[in-house]
Amino acid sequence: VEDGADRIAAALARAPLEAGATIALAMPNGPGFLATFLALRRTGHPVLLVDHAAPAVDRQRTAGALGAVAMLECGDPW
Repeated sequence: VEDGADRIAAALARAPLEAGATIALAMPNGPGFLATFLALRRTGHPVLLVDHAAPAVDRQRTAGALGAVAMLECGDPW
C-alpha cells in the first residue's frame, strides 16, 4: 500500500491541480482505495468520498455539488 501511495502521490504532484483542491474518490474498499486516499492526503488534497456503486451521473453531480474539482474512480480494488 505504501509503495502504491507513493506512486499515486507522485502522479498527483504532476497533475494540473491547484494546491488544496478537493478531489472526489469513488472506489471500492481495498488496498487501492487506501493507497489512493493516502496519496491524496499526502499531497494536501481534501478527499470527498463518493459511493462507487452509484450511477456515474449521480457520482458526478454529487462531486460537483460538494466542490470537488476532479474525481478518481476505479472499479478494481487491486
